[in-house]
Amino acid sequence: MANQAPHSLAHRRRHPGRPRTVLAVLSWTYICALWLCLGLRFAFQDRWWCLGFLNSLTLYWFVPLVIIGPCAFLIKRRTLQIASLLSLCAFLLLFGRLLVPKWSNPDPDRPTLTVMTYNLYGDNQDWAAIRETISESQADIVAVQELNPEMVPMIQTELAASYPYQILDSQDSLISRHPITLTEETLPGNWGTPPKIYHIDWDGRLVTLVNAHFYASFLNFDHPFMQWVFREREHQAQMVADFAAQVGTPLIVTADFNATDQSHAYRIVTDQLRDAWREAGWGLGHTFPGGPNPDLPRPTIAGRPIPMWVVRIDYIFCSQDWRAIEARLGIWDGVSDHRPVIAVLELPDDPSD
Repeated sequence: MANQAPHSLAHRRRHPGRPRTVLAVLSWTYICALWLCLGLRFAFQDRWWCLGFLNSLTLYWFVPLVIIGPCAFLIKRRTLQIASLLSLCAFLLLFGRLLVPKWSNPDPDRPTLTVMTYNLYGDNQDWAAIRETISESQADIVAVQELNPEMVPMIQTELAASYPYQILDSQDSLISRHPITLTEETLPGNWGTPPKIYHIDWDGRLVTLVNAHFYASFLNFDHPFMQWVFREREHQAQMVADFAAQVGTPLIVTADFNATDQSHAYRIVTDQLRDAWREAGWGLGHTFPGGPNPDLPRPTIAGRPIPMWVVRIDYIFCSQDWRAIEARLGIWDGVSDHRPVIAVLELPDDPSD
């Protein structure tokens, strides 16, 4: 026994870098996988639904970097340090703006319009919670998706004083402090619920609002329509972008987009419109999925519900006419599988001038 200690010590001295080598191999495996995914995303975007699903979770590709980055400096591998720093730069390029607080400088002489988009979840019957969420928002306009028909009478009576202008149905609806008109237009293409297009008389200014509900993905990896859903959602996004390009008034699009800001569909829309959260929000702003109740249809993987608030799929887009002053999440009603999004918008130039 006395002779083994010097032998073990000598063995460790002969192989001082073995733990570091193992750590370096694991780190390089992760770094290579990360950049492979980034390369596929850049080259092919969402061409295949499985790649599109992977792209939607781009944020989580960088989670291991929290460990890998410091380890690269601990084990003193120069090339690994450089690779980790480049990976950090990629993260900051994609998400850094969301992590920087925004300080707005609204013009006190210009009015602002506060808009909320709110998917209630079709079976939501908790009127008290819904009313609190809407009231707390102080929104001038509330665009609703998945309105339970049983909630319509409550909105018509209990919110009439705050929102005298209401256009309600069992799908997408709008309530407003300003006069609104439902146009006969909609967007072309294949929609489960055709988008509604409204005109809003905002103190003499004509504003157009589109309330849209995009196709949802399915977390069933054998589902035969997954590829179809991704392509159709991109077609829907193109219809929104085309409408934005030709509409002649300031435009707001409220949407349960059912896609993250890392998707190709998002890039199609933001070629024409601005994302109010990217402009004025602070933080990741994740809105889906909620629903702690096991009876609610929270997506599952391998039979287990995925964690709450994993992605951001609810948006307020606006045309270049607007400037986003503030964007924040509304309070969660405790039932819906979405959290509402609120944006305060300003028109720098009066279209009537």
